Amino acid sequence: MDSLDAIAQALDRLSQAEQELHDSVRRARSQGRTWQEVADVLGVTRQAAFKRFGHPTDPETGDALEIVPPVDLPSLTREAAADLGAGDFGRLRSRMTQACSRQLTARVVSSVWSDVLGSYGDPVAIGSVGCHGPAGERLPEGPVRAPAVGRAELVHEHGELVLKVQVNRNGRITGLVIRPSSAPEAWPL
Repeated sequence: MDSLDAIAQALDRLSQAEQELHDSVRRARSQGRTWQEVADVLGVTRQAAFKRFGHPTDPETGDALEIVPPVDLPSLTREAAADLGAGDFGRLRSRMTQACSRQLTARVVSSVWSDVLGSYGDPVAIGSVGCHGPAGERLPEGPVRAPAVGRAELVHEHGELVLKVQVNRNGRITGLVIRPSSAPEAWPL
């Protein structure tokens, strides 16, 4: 047998074995085996087993989640603030998860924003924007791994507010808070 043919055959067997391994792990998981049990057999950590073979699912829909890049949280937070300022509640809600948009209907958001405008006047500027973990820990500026919270200072004609925008790993809004800047900071959102 030619040495190159031997390499090709070995590569084919390796590919088949890898597919069989993936199928076996999927079958074990469907029979109720835990990631720890799978990891023990493979001789790796639970996290390593999940990273190689796992397929996370969206708890709302049950659909497989795609591996997503980090969320550009500062931009998303500024966009949410701009949507509020422009009164574009439909666009703001389109950025939300289904569960969040069921709670924060256009009517609810519009009513809260009307109260803000009545008390603080029209928006003047979006001030500094920061990124935080769910417990309030400061995260570096720029794209982050979610869940995370964007915090923006909103400058209005008659005062300043804080907008917090909580997002999930897919960059979808899971919660909003608007509070006076003088109110105590509270975490989680």
